[in-house]
Amino acid sequence: MMRSVGVVLVALVLLGASDAFACSCVGSYSTNLKNVRDAAQRATVVFTGFVESSSREPIDPDSGGHIETTVFRVTKVWKGKLAETVTFQIDIQCCVCGRSFDMGETYLVYGYRSDEDPYFTTDICSRTKKKASAAWELSLLSRLLRSGEI
Repeated sequence: MMRSVGVVLVALVLLGASDAFACSCVGSYSTNLKNVRDAAQRATVVFTGFVESSSREPIDPDSGGHIETTVFRVTKVWKGKLAETVTFQIDIQCCVCGRSFDMGETYLVYGYRSDEDPYFTTDICSRTKKKASAAWELSLLSRLLRSGEI
């Protein structure tokens, strides 16, 4: 009887673990040509942009969840058609996949948007990062653009 209770507990823990690791980004951060090409092809837009404004609107006071709206001034585009500024809305819930942006920083952004959505979004599993730490990736993106792969 004790053994079957132990097996059930282990099974419950393992089944629940999939939710806890829903944002596992294994392998997506290796900066090689294939990973950068795959990420750029999946994204709706790829660009560098300066964070002009950022605001938070609470959506669930109990969990601390909020919607973060960030406006980027676009400095260079590798994929997609963008105006001078672009707005992202990201749902930030505790430890889920949303990501925040620092005011005054410039980012390399891999953005996503469906046809019905007025705003772009991104998450911690995309290759989005501060431009200051993206020199090699920026050179790979330029290479992919020149070759017509993105």
